[in-house]
Amino acid sequence: MLRLSVFLTFILSCCLLIAQEKKQSPDKQTIAAVPDSLSHSLEDLSGFFISQCKDPVTCYRVIFRWITTNIRYDMDNMFTVYDYQSKDEIVKDALSQRKGVCMHFAELFNAIARRCGLRSYTVPGYTRQNGLMDLLPHLWCAVETPSGWYFIDPAWGSGHVENNTFIRKVNDFYFLTKPEDLIQSHMPFDPLWQLLPHPLTAKEFYDGLSRGDPKRGVFNYSDSIAAYDRQSEIERLRASERRIQANGVTNAMTYERLEHIKREIAFHRNKSGVEQYNLAVHTYNEGIQMLNSFIQYRNRQFNPKKTDAAIMQMIDTIHTVLSLASSQLKAVADPDESTAASCIQLENMIRQATQSQQEHKAFVDKYIATAKPFRKTLFYK
Repeated sequence: MLRLSVFLTFILSCCLLIAQEKKQSPDKQTIAAVPDSLSHSLEDLSGFFISQCKDPVTCYRVIFRWITTNIRYDMDNMFTVYDYQSKDEIVKDALSQRKGVCMHFAELFNAIARRCGLRSYTVPGYTRQNGLMDLLPHLWCAVETPSGWYFIDPAWGSGHVENNTFIRKVNDFYFLTKPEDLIQSHMPFDPLWQLLPHPLTAKEFYDGLSRGDPKRGVFNYSDSIAAYDRQSEIERLRASERRIQANGVTNAMTYERLEHIKREIAFHRNKSGVEQYNLAVHTYNEGIQMLNSFIQYRNRQFNPKKTDAAIMQMIDTIHTVLSLASSQLKAVADPDESTAASCIQLENMIRQATQSQQEHKAFVDKYIATAKPFRKTLFYK
């Protein structure tokens, strides 16, 4: 009797804080002291704030006040690049060390606000002080309230620098700042986050203007943010890249931001390709398991007995699954060199498995076409 071998499955392989203090108003809201036991965990801290908040503005307020009074600006690391750290790591460091640069202030605020169910986003960009552009990028937050969109800059709101020394003094100007006021000093890389009906170009900001040319038309940032929320991460990055380039690249910070976005796009594109490739591998393995089961069933001379329709369905289902794996593999877009090589290997394996399926299909066709008394002889040929 002819013994058929089975197939093998495929094994898967920041920021310079030298803000001049502007208007200073007393904090009229009493904020309950956060127990120390709850202040070192994002989950516990957010849970406490949720219990204290009665409305979005109050919640933003208690978060802003806690950060600006408990997190110190880290003068020793003001020129350190933190691109290698994840947002979770940055937030964890801010809570554990009680210090940081603008990135730590903004990411911590954003993380707490989002856990409290608020609509908050971090905004990267650059700043202007006393008519001069800062040399390092900055990070702040855009938040939504019942009355509209505002900005919160917890780093600049925590104090200012005098003689290379950080002076803690809460500045309420940077709490729920109107977009038309913050644009005087803060320029987002992506004009979407100016939150203005007439966004400024980079050149207009450098020229000291505070309002974009109305002739360019009205920009509906609310609809654009709604679209942003619906987009995938790579779609957000691509849209942001287009907007930044269209708005003008006037300094090294903006150029580096674009390069960073391009690297992120490449990363997500490759990640998406690998995920799609792994999906194809998973489907292929399912097909191979079915093919192996059929081969074993054929080696047993179709025992226990099944109807002709059931046997035909077994072999046809294998073809359907292998075809799906092939389609999934073709959907891998712009793979890197390593993934492309793996795709070629998997494509060959799918082709070989499909060829085997077709040979078995031919046998089933012949088996069904043969009179039942003579079918058993087919297994010995």
